[in-house]
Amino acid sequence: MPFLPPEGWTGVYVTIFSVIMSVYCFILVSNPPADYIDQRGAGALRNLVNDLGFALPLAAFLAYLLTEGIRAMVFFSEKVRESRDRQRERFKAEGKAQGISIGKARGAAAKDAEWRAWYAEFKEAQREGRPFDKLPPGEDDYED
Repeated sequence: MPFLPPEGWTGVYVTIFSVIMSVYCFILVSNPPADYIDQRGAGALRNLVNDLGFALPLAAFLAYLLTEGIRAMVFFSEKVRESRDRQRERFKAEGKAQGISIGKARGAAAKDAEWRAWYAEFKEAQREGRPFDKLPPGEDDYED
């Protein structure tokens, strides 16, 4: 059936239709055409029915178009929101993976620095001929 509002949008459709018809009737009453003023009774009623017969389908069509326009905006805003949420989750996962890799790299660099410091102390002790009994980095973690 043409011009029937989609499910759940009947209130919007009826509101828009009512506003359009109210504005049309207000304009028609406040500024009546010349042939309305000259005629009385059945002639004026016939002209009014003719005008409303033209205005009702037009108002229904405009209300349908506006309702569909509003629905399209709501639909696309939901799609944009869903896309933004998916993108945010993807960025979050990428950031987490990047943070883990950066943390691993920093940990490796710190471990390397510890080993280099231990090796420098070891070489210095060898050069000086003194005993060196300090455990290498990481091995002191496993003492009983």
